[in-house]
Order: sequence, then C-alpha cells, then structure tokens
Amino acid sequence: EVGDTLNTMGFLKAKRGELDDALTLLWDALRIRKLQEDHVKVSETLKNIGNVHREKKEYDLAVECYEECLRIRRDELGPENEKVADALIAMGNVQSEMDLKEEA
Repeated sequence: EVGDTLNTMGFLKAKRGELDDALTLLWDALRIRKLQEDHVKVSETLKNIGNVHREKKEYDLAVECYEECLRIRRDELGPENEKVADALIAMGNVQSEMDLKEEA
C-alpha cells in the first residue's frame, strides 16, 4: 500500500538525518492514511512526524503530533494498550527536552 511505503520511506529518511525529506514523505503518508480511515496507521505516522519535529527541535509541533497520536490510540486501542504507553513515553521525552531548553 502506498501509505505504508511512504511512511516507511519517511521513517528511513529520518533515521539517515534527511529530516526535511522525511517530513515530506510522512505528510504524504498521513494524507493517504487519513483518506483510508485507518486510524491506528494514522497514529503511527503522526508519531513519526512528531519524532522528526523533535529531532529538529521543533518541540511545539512535536507535541501537537504526539497529542493527536495519543488521542487516536486511546480511542482505538484503549488506555491499557502498549501503543498508548509508547505515545506517552514520546510525549514525556519531548516535554523533558523542552524543560531542558527552558532551563538553558
């Protein structure tokens, strides 16, 4: 599926440090996944987009993505699911980095 492929390509670009290219691919993946109404996959792509923004130190944008990811995962999978915990960890990590930035 095209959405899955774009998501994977974006993830790999991010791992290679090609963050702007990663965002382009991930936003395309998100658009397709939203059209397909696959909410769990939408949450995965949102988390990947959040990770790229976090890497770029665009913390507010990362938080927005993580919050939407978390909302979808809670609604679709329930509060006890490990994917919910994964999103909470990502949110905690970015908030920790934001606190360190404010202290500097």
